[in-house]
Amino acid sequence: MSSLAVTRRQRRRIVAGSLVLLVSIVAAVVALGGGDVSTDGDPLPTDSFELFDGGTATFADYEGRPLVINFWASWCPACVAELPDIQAVHEAL
Repeated sequence: MSSLAVTRRQRRRIVAGSLVLLVSIVAAVVALGGGDVSTDGDPLPTDSFELFDGGTATFADYEGRPLVINFWASWCPACVAELPDIQAVHEAL
């Protein structure tokens, strides 16, 4: 086995850690007044966010269009592995 191989235990720990991080981020956003957590039928928060090109946008800018929000980390093998699929969907749409 190469030194880059990830065991099942390591994979489970990565997934568990990612879930804890995601829940922590959502809790922090709610606690800091970043908007209500949307449920079925509720509008998304109206806060603006920074784009990779330096511009800003809001969720309303994407109304009527598919929008994928993905939390990932460069050190997460599963996250890195899914990026080509996300890129392929982006290019197809």
